[in-house]
Amino acid sequence: MQVSSQKNYKPLFLFILIWLAVNILQACFTGIDGDEAYYWTYSQHLQWGYFDHPPMVALFIKLGEIFGHGYFFTRLGTILLSGATIFFGFKALPEKLQNVRWYILAFTSVLVFHIYSFVTTPDAPLFFFTVLFFYAYKLYLGNGNFKNTIFLAFTIVGLLYSKYHGVLPVLFVFVSNPKLILKRSAWLIVVIVVLAFIPHLYWQYQHDWPTVRYHLFERNQERYTIDKTSNYILGQLLIFGPLTTIVALICFFKSKKINDLYFRAHQFTFFGVLVFFLLSSFKKNIEPHWTLVAGFSFVVLLLNLFIQSKEKFKKILTWLAIANIVLIVAARILIAVPNSPAKNIDRFKVQIYSHSWADSLYKHAAGTPVVFVDNYSYAALYRYYHPDQLSTCYSSIYYRKNNFNLENHGDFNNKRVYASREIQIADDDIKIESDYVSAFLHPVDSFKAISGLKINWLNKTEVVKKLQNINVELELINPMNYPIAANNLSLNYTFFKSKNDYTTSVNIPVAEKQLQPGYKKTVVIPIKTPVTEGNYRLIFSFNEPSLGPTFASPFYELTVR
Repeated sequence: MQVSSQKNYKPLFLFILIWLAVNILQACFTGIDGDEAYYWTYSQHLQWGYFDHPPMVALFIKLGEIFGHGYFFTRLGTILLSGATIFFGFKALPEKLQNVRWYILAFTSVLVFHIYSFVTTPDAPLFFFTVLFFYAYKLYLGNGNFKNTIFLAFTIVGLLYSKYHGVLPVLFVFVSNPKLILKRSAWLIVVIVVLAFIPHLYWQYQHDWPTVRYHLFERNQERYTIDKTSNYILGQLLIFGPLTTIVALICFFKSKKINDLYFRAHQFTFFGVLVFFLLSSFKKNIEPHWTLVAGFSFVVLLLNLFIQSKEKFKKILTWLAIANIVLIVAARILIAVPNSPAKNIDRFKVQIYSHSWADSLYKHAAGTPVVFVDNYSYAALYRYYHPDQLSTCYSSIYYRKNNFNLENHGDFNNKRVYASREIQIADDDIKIESDYVSAFLHPVDSFKAISGLKINWLNKTEVVKKLQNINVELELINPMNYPIAANNLSLNYTFFKSKNDYTTSVNIPVAEKQLQPGYKKTVVIPIKTPVTEGNYRLIFSFNEPSLGPTFASPFYELTVR
């Protein structure tokens, strides 16, 4: 069954060309997703980091948009990376598995590979560098010379600059081969990776560690429900191939043990990543595609299953893979073709209708800045389709922080804006009808760009009694380079027991008429503790009418007894 890799290159290149052509067509005819538009906003200001992710996705979008702005150019970097991923994936296979026919069948039967062959998110470079990492590791195991050492270090840097999940394959490869700790070349890799990652760490330091703070301290946790875990499991069965995954997983467990360091790395990575996110599902919702770093290892294990199987089972597995491919191709066509049944599926409405929705907003708001309340996707989509217009996202404590929180909103301050919401809050709101989402434009005569204002709790405590009235000492700070008019500006506080279980206080007016740049003042306000005992997270906010409380203070852990 083994075919030399030299003979496989010609059909492999032909497949890559077909793959690229299909993805170019898909990219041109499939509308942009909200997350893609959000990452496009990253690319407008290249930095060493962003609120949610490292900068690799922004770099590849920027490179594509050198040639123009639009679906194809935004996705060009991803499309080219996808072709390179296929090539280096083949090179990274163990020699005995380098059969182009089986490789193409296995690769194209995995749903998630199709998604990130044109959809531009951090997952596209993440997958590319995962494959490149395993190719470099294969070379390194064969010969740990200086060239292969540097190459392996480069791939790890690429992983970490793509997405933080990139640390997982590196971790599980090390677990599979702990003797690496005894190799001087492995320590050279560590030094190179740390030095190369310093610019991103310095960016985090400059911005007060926003990613770390959000994921470890500021994210409001939901109560655990069994569907978090069941949805994760079902999601994995879908993204790795709805018809092949269960059969493959059963056979993986039954497969003969292979005493090979490289194959062992793939086993540890695949099962390690799946178990890691399975355990994580007991704390939070897990997006199915987060396990993409295990995708190439899945292909390796699947190909090994092919060569170990008897002919009858091999035929069954082949037909299941072909059926997967047929279903995937049909879905891709439905998404791209106008007026297909996909237009009735909520998940795809953003690709189909968001452009006309943004144009409808523009007809009413042209020339007036638009502030999207509690939805960064809407703000990103509007900015993507109308980049000449001033727009941003205002995040209240009931939503989540995002990269718009790190932008300087001075251009919006004291200007007349429209606040865009999904609900009507006043009679003079303008309703925007759309098959994507209904929106209301609420006129704000003088917007206050208050997201950057800060509050520190000076006399903080960790334990209070229920229904207790206490006075808290707060330090109010304006660290921004523009003044904030304080008319109609208030303070309030919120006790969160979980994401959807919270109590917000009444508004407490701010005494000053204006908060000048560099403003700092200590005030004392009364707060009332919750009626129910338990563990809470308390946050203090500035509040502007019609917009909602800001993330002005950190979350303070508090026990109510």
